[in-house]
Amino acid sequence: MFLGGRPLLDTKADAKYFVDREAELSSVLNAVGSGLNAIVFGKRGSGKTSLLRQAAYRLRADRLHRVTFVDAAAAGDAVSLLRLIAERLVGPEGVNIPAPNSALGMVERSIGRYETRPTVAGEMLNTVDRLRRELTYELSSPGGDEDGPWWEPDEPAVVFVDGPTPRAAHTIFGQLRDEMWSLPITWIVSGDEDRRAGYLTPPADAFFEEQVTLRSLSPSAAVELLSRRLDDDMRAHKDVLRDVISLTDRQPRSLVSTARTYLPALLNGSTANIEQVRQRRDAAKSTLAELGRGATMLVAELRARGGAASASDEALLESLGWTRSRAVQVLRQLEDAGLVVSSEQRGEGAGRPRKVYELAEPVL
Repeated sequence: MFLGGRPLLDTKADAKYFVDREAELSSVLNAVGSGLNAIVFGKRGSGKTSLLRQAAYRLRADRLHRVTFVDAAAAGDAVSLLRLIAERLVGPEGVNIPAPNSALGMVERSIGRYETRPTVAGEMLNTVDRLRRELTYELSSPGGDEDGPWWEPDEPAVVFVDGPTPRAAHTIFGQLRDEMWSLPITWIVSGDEDRRAGYLTPPADAFFEEQVTLRSLSPSAAVELLSRRLDDDMRAHKDVLRDVISLTDRQPRSLVSTARTYLPALLNGSTANIEQVRQRRDAAKSTLAELGRGATMLVAELRARGGAASASDEALLESLGWTRSRAVQVLRQLEDAGLVVSSEQRGEGAGRPRKVYELAEPVL
């Protein structure tokens, strides 16, 4: 039984779990074929990463383009993200810094160069210049194996950038739009549906010539998604799977996490409580809607992070675009409404314990 919460990988083994996204996948592949940059929107847990990975898997099999996948979560800002993209495409940049006491070092220090560093804008433009210079050479010299070259020489690269923050995406694909257009790259980016406006703030709206939106799976596709991840004995219980599906928004992540929570009991005949669970779920969702968009966004982030987080988590604040005080305020609202529970965790050293909030309802 494969009910892990991780996104699917761009491998043959994981391709069999890819369900009901052929229309969206075709849109992405058609964009690549036309040389158009695209952005994929979806709610947290809708399968954006899995879609991008599947597109990368199929493109690599075609051996037409060089394909690179970049997990933007590993980069905290636009400068780091652009540097990471460059490292994935052409390798890390070598920097030769003369020793302070060397002849060259003393000369450079005497003319004010030794301690200088480029500005943020300068560093980003330098990275783009390096990509423009070195990637052209890389694309003209593909490696290969017994089946032939890994990509066709001089075809543009395809770079998948998964989950950049709106701020980082807008800096790279908006403020540096013309510079990015000049590179021999077709870009496929994913972003959260709730923050669509941040990704498409002009001039970035013109950069992404195709927009693809992931919707909830159909009931039959949701059953199929779970069936492919279960063993033969469990697949036969379609009625139980439908009970599980009725507790979710039919997005892949919530389907898998809800099945992991409730499926064992339901398969053992404990179906009497399914209506109680459904009533709790509906009441929690109604309360969440009353609290407003901020609470809804924060719950989605908590779910994406395994159901727990602290108001001081920098990644959480960056993703939401909030200050810590704003996160504390909304978390308190959720706790007062009974939608999250808090506990204190102490670190290894001295200091105040950290308050961690967890979702009170796993099906929320």
